Amino acid sequence: MTARAAALAIRPRRPYSPAAMTMPVTLVLLAASLAVLAFSVWKVRQPRDYARPRLILDWHYVMFPAILASGLLALHALMLAAGR
Repeated sequence: MTARAAALAIRPRRPYSPAAMTMPVTLVLLAASLAVLAFSVWKVRQPRDYARPRLILDWHYVMFPAILASGLLALHALMLAAGR
């Protein structure tokens, strides 16, 4: 047994972290980000009523982070499914 193998055998494994990004957590967050994205697209496509001021400046500012989060979470889900 080499020194490296002995050091690896002695070192304890990292315990399972309950805060890990597992597949169910990833899919729940992906569904939530897709729901926010669908809602923001729906709000953007509504005709604008100039008589009533909007509470949020523009729904495009909500849409971009939702697109970004959906893309990253979908990529993460694919990597988890591939086993990497």
